[in-house]
Amino acid sequence: MKLRVFIPFLLTSFITFSQHEQKEMINLFDSIQAIEPYEQLYSKINKLSSEKKNQQNELHQLLENYQTLKEFFFRQVLYRKVFDQLELGIIPDSLEIETYLNSAKNESWIDYHWTLFEIPKLNSKAPIIIFVDSNSDTILKEYSIFKGYPFTDFGLAFYKEDTLLLKQYPKVAARIKTGKIVFSMQSFASPIHLKMQIMMLEFPSKLFTNTNKSITSKNMLADNLLSWISDQAALVIKRYYPKGDIVANYLKLEKEKLANASIDKKIDLRIKFIEFLKIKYPELWK
Repeated sequence: MKLRVFIPFLLTSFITFSQHEQKEMINLFDSIQAIEPYEQLYSKINKLSSEKKNQQNELHQLLENYQTLKEFFFRQVLYRKVFDQLELGIIPDSLEIETYLNSAKNESWIDYHWTLFEIPKLNSKAPIIIFVDSNSDTILKEYSIFKGYPFTDFGLAFYKEDTLLLKQYPKVAARIKTGKIVFSMQSFASPIHLKMQIMMLEFPSKLFTNTNKSITSKNMLADNLLSWISDQAALVIKRYYPKGDIVANYLKLEKEKLANASIDKKIDLRIKFIEFLKIKYPELWK
């Protein structure tokens, strides 16, 4: 009798256990299947985060460009004011110039020190020094949002002896010829940009010192050229032009076009690409 009762109970327990185990397996499967939507969700979050970061970078770059443009036009106003006074025979007051500069700084137009003019004291035989930035025109023309605009630095144009300005300011031109007004080069870049300017590109001519034409030598040259492009060139260009990635695009192109090419063709294309960078970004080269 006891055995008859125990066997059905055992079977019932086994069936219940099997159903429970099967249910756990189903739950586990459902849990695994449920991971996919979370991955999609995280993918969307990552995509939105990336888009937000790109927009923040673009906004930062736009604000920097705007600040550069605003400061550039401020310099032009001050240059014209001083040149107009000089043409009228008035020696500008250095204190007035400093006051003008300080008022601009208080309005957050300038976040670093500039010295645009050095006016000697009365009855001094020292010349008037006008500081100009030889890179100002190039920098403005290279900013993508400024391309197509005829920006010309007023002081730099005088330094380069612009014909129209010399006719418009004959007395100033005469002072320049007699050495009573002299020009001096000075970078108007911020301290951060000055540090960035230290990093410049230089053609890797040292890679060509080995005249050995062996396959090993050619492979080494090709590898060194590629390393220079992907490391040094990429770093400098990205620092000055963070929005574009011309080196990455070139590397993709090379991978597609030169996958099975000879070592000579690889060397030739890499040298041509470096020459292309010299033409496209002349301001980044030593």
